[in-house]
Amino acid sequence: EIIWLLFLIPLYWMIGYLIFKWAEKITRVIGYGGY
Repeated sequence: EIIWLLFLIPLYWMIGYLIFKWAEKITRVIGYGGY
């Protein structure tokens, strides 16, 4: 189980980071009116 934790923690961190960057891009596109 500890091995699973060590495997899942970086995976969840990477997914969260990708979602954050994607949301940031979407917010930037909306903020600049499509650019």
